[in-house]
Amino acid sequence: MPNMYSVTVDNDDYEVIGEAHWQVLETGAEDLIIKIYGYQYSKWRTILFHIFCIALCGLPYFVLASYPTYNTLKFIKCSLKTADVICVTDNEGTFKLEKILEIDLNLSNHRDNKVRYFEYQHNRYIWLKDQGIYANVQSLNEKLTLSLLMENMAGINKRQQNELIKLYGPNSVEVEVKSYWKLFVDEVFNPFYLFQVFSIILWSLDEYYQYATCVFILSAGSCMASLYQTKKMSIRLHDMAGSTVKHTVSVLRPSRGGKEECVVAANRLVPGDVLILPPAGCVMPCDAMLLTGTCIVNESMLTGESVPVMKGPPNASAEVYSTENHKRHTLFAGTHVIQTRFYGNNQVLAKVVRTGFYTAKGELIRSILFPKPFGFQFYKDAVKFVIFLFCIAAIGMAYSIWLYVERGVSNRRYDNFP
Repeated sequence: MPNMYSVTVDNDDYEVIGEAHWQVLETGAEDLIIKIYGYQYSKWRTILFHIFCIALCGLPYFVLASYPTYNTLKFIKCSLKTADVICVTDNEGTFKLEKILEIDLNLSNHRDNKVRYFEYQHNRYIWLKDQGIYANVQSLNEKLTLSLLMENMAGINKRQQNELIKLYGPNSVEVEVKSYWKLFVDEVFNPFYLFQVFSIILWSLDEYYQYATCVFILSAGSCMASLYQTKKMSIRLHDMAGSTVKHTVSVLRPSRGGKEECVVAANRLVPGDVLILPPAGCVMPCDAMLLTGTCIVNESMLTGESVPVMKGPPNASAEVYSTENHKRHTLFAGTHVIQTRFYGNNQVLAKVVRTGFYTAKGELIRSILFPKPFGFQFYKDAVKFVIFLFCIAAIGMAYSIWLYVERGVSNRRYDNFP
């Protein structure tokens, strides 16, 4: 197995010895390192947690929107082998809980044939029973030599394709466009709007209805403008990512007579498939290494350069293949193959090496969806200033209440009026 990931195990605080309870993984995306922990769902902890939140008028639910780490109170720590939920943290401070899922590769219901996995930021991590760790599924297709990739020109059969599509997932870079309701819920839990809601309630209780109405109108207008912009950007990103559902491609399948040509949906391509590139060119639905013939490719979508480049197959050798070191032999997803050329009646073939969000196009979309967080000093100082004002206001309110109680002032405003 490739050294794409490293493992660190700590069992000092647990009774089970020899089972990893946490693990460190290198995702390969801009040196992003994630740390995963195993958790099991606890029914009683969840019930007590919700009772506590309801007893406090639901305020803890708003706190969870800003501090999701407290969601772990509903779970019990356990080993990664027996975990129902994986807690993922990274070196950028991101926190996420991901549910463990299962796939049956052999199309049977036997428990031993099922593979456990979780997904994080469109990366799939599968459980390796023999090593007792999680590994990025893309690592299974790495460390392959050029000779090995060029060895099989007939592709894979349909049974292998069905198993691999379950393992790798569909060849799709779909970007979800959230509904206005989901966007509204995410926006309302923003600390700014929560502050505005409490302000409206406070001013209404003090019978300042005009001011509360103004705050409500301004906040609602700001929220709707933000929702519109977010929705518009989401639709634009979805259109840029495109879809492979309606596209078809020609691939080779092994047969008794040698090999045969089949037409399949582009979203069902998996690593190992052998693509037949048409003479008139096409838009690449995946990352593929050229096996035979030459291609003229327009890679402006990825590089920004409008000058077409010529690509050809590599020489068979023991050198390990990688998309970075063998760009001259790789056709990247999203690029436009202008023309293919081969002597005689032979076909131009390319072997699929990466699909979905693991392609060059997928990594580009993923970097847009999950950008590195930037800590603005102004925002940090503003939060400190608001907390400081809150402390002063709390002290003033406590002092005022103490004075009212000390002087015996009635809580009814018009008691002193005839």
